[in-house]
Amino acid sequence: GFPPHLFCDSFGRMIYLSCYELAKRYLDKSRSGNLVEDSSATASRLTLQERMACAGASGMICWAIIYPADVIRSRMYANAIAERRPGPWQMAKSIYQEERSFRPFYRGLGVTVIRAAPVAAAVLPVYDFAHAWLSSH
Repeated sequence: GFPPHLFCDSFGRMIYLSCYELAKRYLDKSRSGNLVEDSSATASRLTLQERMACAGASGMICWAIIYPADVIRSRMYANAIAERRPGPWQMAKSIYQEERSFRPFYRGLGVTVIRAAPVAAAVLPVYDFAHAWLSSH
């Protein structure tokens, strides 16, 4: 289903990048005492390790928030192969009815969150460096 995919990718990326930028600004503010509005100025003062920590935290937060929607999306894809095509709400109800709880929506979250930290810590600082380089050239 495209709607769950669109939700996970658009809303998820919004959370991912927003948390990253907010974490960097908070870290910079806690060190310098003033909030800098320019994200490139904030990024230039942070070390690679600080950027990686901010990125890892943002990846973990992002996945913790969007994980239930990703479960619905994955189940919808699996059912599409079996020629059953329930909508997102029908799929959510079906998943809930499996155990009469919200546990199925969070099964596997721990592994996903643990995996998200190093992935984000590798990707987002590269984004910062590429953005800074492209802006200066």
